Amino acid sequence: MEYFIKAIFLLSLLFIYSCSSPEKTGDRLLPIPNEINNDTENKIAFLNKVIEEEDPQPEYFFHRAKLYLQVNKSSAALRDINRAINLNPYGTSFYYYKALALKLEGNYEEALIAIQQAKENGFQNVDQNILSGELFLIQGDTVNALNNLKEGFKSAPENYSVSFNLGKIYAGNLDTLNAMKFLNKAIKIAPSEISTYNEAMRILLKKGNFSYALNYAKRGLENSNPDPSFSYLFGETLESIGNIDSAAYWYSDSYKQEPVNWQPNFKLGQYYSNKREFVKAQKFFSQATKTNPKLKEGFTELGRINEYYLGKFDSAKTFYELALALDSADAKLPFYIRRVERKLEFQRFSTEF
Repeated sequence: MEYFIKAIFLLSLLFIYSCSSPEKTGDRLLPIPNEINNDTENKIAFLNKVIEEEDPQPEYFFHRAKLYLQVNKSSAALRDINRAINLNPYGTSFYYYKALALKLEGNYEEALIAIQQAKENGFQNVDQNILSGELFLIQGDTVNALNNLKEGFKSAPENYSVSFNLGKIYAGNLDTLNAMKFLNKAIKIAPSEISTYNEAMRILLKKGNFSYALNYAKRGLENSNPDPSFSYLFGETLESIGNIDSAAYWYSDSYKQEPVNWQPNFKLGQYYSNKREFVKAQKFFSQATKTNPKLKEGFTELGRINEYYLGKFDSAKTFYELALALDSADAKLPFYIRRVERKLEFQRFSTEF
């Protein structure tokens, strides 16, 4: 009688939570909620209760992990997937979802190992090639990334990630024609993704096609919201066609969004230096060299500003020396240092008399 009542209760939950049947394991399993509708937190709560009250089954942990992934709880998902794998090391789809969770955690090396394990266990899914390609690309293995993404494109030609990443790979291989072909495809699939416009602008700026780069910038503004990279690249585009003040506006927008990025800091330093606003220029050059301590040009500019416009010869000498330490082959820097040393000597001589 008690078992009958419990069965009725569980069947009621099955109806409420739109449940579906899990993979068969040979053991009796309670109904497991699917991932289709948006009642995710309630489904997780249901599985929490099932896991507490029943003997642990790998499918319980696995399905709860998939629900955790839906709500961006990658650490909880990874914990449950590892429990599922411990209970059933041969679950064909477990390792694929482990790779997804590890990718969200930023552990790309382990994610790549997990997706390879999924393949070895016989897991076959179009998303597997796509995920493998993304992970190989992150690891810098463009050959395997390209092979996997090509396979992914055959099965999922309307997948944004595939077209975007293929565009990036071809851009890295200097195959501009294919790069732009796939980036245009990605824009058609997902016109609101700002990263695609950024990648297109990078390619066109390198090729010197400034008017085309400007066209992609305008399309990006129409369809999406600028991120720091977009604003910086738009600034570069405008600077390349001579719109210096407009370029400075977008460099400033990039800086406001990401103050620690040395590139907009350096560009703003140049802008204010040309405007003869040397205190502002020094501020931005200082921030640029702080975030990029190997920026020889930044230290050289700081030396020039302090020598010629702020009259701080000691600081100028220090900055020139820092630049020289980064590039000992620059024949001009020793001359700058000697010149400022003579100015320091004259300054000391003047104060003594």
